[in-house]
Amino acid sequence: MKKIIIPLIAVIVLFAVLSLLGRGKTKPAEQTVSPTAEVSTTVTPEVTAMVQQEKGAGTSESETLTLEISSPQNGSTVSSSTVTVTGKTAPNIQVFVNEKELIANGNGDFSTEIELFEGENTIFIVANNNTGDYIEKEITVHLESTE
Repeated sequence: MKKIIIPLIAVIVLFAVLSLLGRGKTKPAEQTVSPTAEVSTTVTPEVTAMVQQEKGAGTSESETLTLEISSPQNGSTVSSSTVTVTGKTAPNIQVFVNEKELIANGNGDFSTEIELFEGENTIFIVANNNTGDYIEKEITVHLESTE
């Protein structure tokens, strides 16, 4: 009978130890959730507007670049060794007159003095904006000095 009691006691002790070790572990309780409040959903239509983004100092991305030369007139003959080149383009953009850099004013007006040489002089005018668009014009002025 001793042979049966020792293994029986061992099984009981093992069962008791496992029971004690398992007490720290708990299973999460099952939870049942039932809605008790009403939920309202409002759908707001999304409006997409195209905004014209300003580029640089006064020219817009969709603006057409223009360049008008007021003076001197193409093909004109002058007797002074300097001439004032005036014109109009988009407001506040970069203008080059024979490599002389200017910025058109808020109305797009620009003006600068250019030195002429005896005979035919070609004047190059280029206006460009910050988006890389440019427009160029070329005029010819003849200098006939009275000396």
